[in-house]
Amino acid sequence: MKFVLISVFLLTAAVGASSAQTQADCEFHCVPCGENKVCDAIYQACLDKCRTGSGHLGTPSRPDVWGAVAVSPSTLLEGHSWNSKSEQDASKRALKGCQAASKAGDCTVVVKVADLCVSLAISKPEKVYAVGGPTGAITNANSNAMLRCERAGGQSCEVVTAFCADGVRHEAGRAPAPIGRGK
Repeated sequence: MKFVLISVFLLTAAVGASSAQTQADCEFHCVPCGENKVCDAIYQACLDKCRTGSGHLGTPSRPDVWGAVAVSPSTLLEGHSWNSKSEQDASKRALKGCQAASKAGDCTVVVKVADLCVSLAISKPEKVYAVGGPTGAITNANSNAMLRCERAGGQSCEVVTAFCADGVRHEAGRAPAPIGRGK
């Protein structure tokens, strides 16, 4: 009987130890949502659960909202969608919006996001566009899109679309505000 109990204890300890993650794994899994006390607490709790193995990294929750951005490389016009219930619906709506705006027939989906924020920056004179994100805060996505656009050679980059998949404007350091419904 003692042998069985010791075996069960050792097996349980080994399983618990194997489910703990490295710091890099945890930083990849846990996405910061912004720079405020609430977001910091959520991020830290995620890191703690991940490092101790009490989180459920093997079975992530299913995304409940999707968004997408489609761009016409020839016209640099875009279409986007958010608050979609599936990845396919988000892509279809973004392509439809791009094709209606561009009429060039060369629209392509450049990014799909689930439960996160994304931005698109364009510099028309150089025909450069860049995606920022996906990330937990729209302000971070905007900064990232601008930086990528400038690094790609854009001289007059500007953010032309920015949204969070759930339709809420999550900003670093601020409480979320609703932004409406996507096209």
